[in-house]
Amino acid sequence: MNDLSDKKWLCIELPATEYREAWRLQSDLVAARKDKSIGTDVVLLLEHPPVFTVGNNSGMNNLTVSKKSLEKAGIPLIRVERGGDITFHGPGQLVMYPVIDLRAARLSVLDHIEKLEEVMIRTARDWGIMAQRNLANRGVWVGKNKLGSVVIAIRRGISFHGMALNVNLSLEPFGWINPCGLQEIAMTSMEQELSHRVALDWVLVAVRRLVDGGVWVGKNKLGSVGIAIRRGISFHGMALNVNLSLEPFGWINPCGLQEIAMTSMEQELSHRVAMNQVREAVKRHLEAVFGVELVMTSLSELQCLQEKELRVAGCGLNEKLQGKLSLHNRSLCHIS
Repeated sequence: MNDLSDKKWLCIELPATEYREAWRLQSDLVAARKDKSIGTDVVLLLEHPPVFTVGNNSGMNNLTVSKKSLEKAGIPLIRVERGGDITFHGPGQLVMYPVIDLRAARLSVLDHIEKLEEVMIRTARDWGIMAQRNLANRGVWVGKNKLGSVVIAIRRGISFHGMALNVNLSLEPFGWINPCGLQEIAMTSMEQELSHRVALDWVLVAVRRLVDGGVWVGKNKLGSVGIAIRRGISFHGMALNVNLSLEPFGWINPCGLQEIAMTSMEQELSHRVAMNQVREAVKRHLEAVFGVELVMTSLSELQCLQEKELRVAGCGLNEKLQGKLSLHNRSLCHIS
């Protein structure tokens, strides 16, 4: 499997898509992931026209109006193979369907669900909305009101369906059901929590950047993370924009993301930032985050350390350093 398929997800932003069409597309992608004709996990981002969906093992007792009422409103009711009970999708709700090989991604089902919740929690926080989990009922909540839902299905180890975040949709249809089979709960949206319109396009960017990773200042990307793993050993790493020219980023879609801007520490501060100071800060934070001590060395000393049986004494390193390397398995840091 190539490096792209190991470390990158393909992200497709669809226009408003009928539920059955998106469902068929997910099923096709699940089959393609399973037979390896697509070697990369895929994320679909979209909105649906108004539709009610209900899990395959659920009854209709949580539909609180007649089916004729739905027909009159022109809203279809579709039974699907996912878990969960009845819910509503409509314009103004951001839906994300990750089609993921859980085993290859080394994710348990619970890990996957919690990560989808975390994407919504962090996205809401970008707008100052303090959403949180409710371990008794999956999804994300603002107080006693539900802001977003997570429901998945798994077929031959491939996860599909996903999450739905209420941005600025009409909440009225939720009043015709017991959402997710829960009685006496209210649904909410980002627009309702903020009492003003929220542009779904900007929420889409926020969700996409959480899936992409890296670090951001507002809507601009400051640093990237990209790793590879070979026989259990991780390499490559991170890149932090300190004072470089940003012009070449304008020649590409950075990290495969369209309509984003890159930034740097210098641009954010409007003055020159010394690389050596940032280097020292990164080393300090690396030690703190990973719980290691960086022992300074050189390439020549490192080459000596690679010799059979790690003959440290013959490398010209002092006895104190030898003790650190042998007893504490400290990390090595080369500063060019």
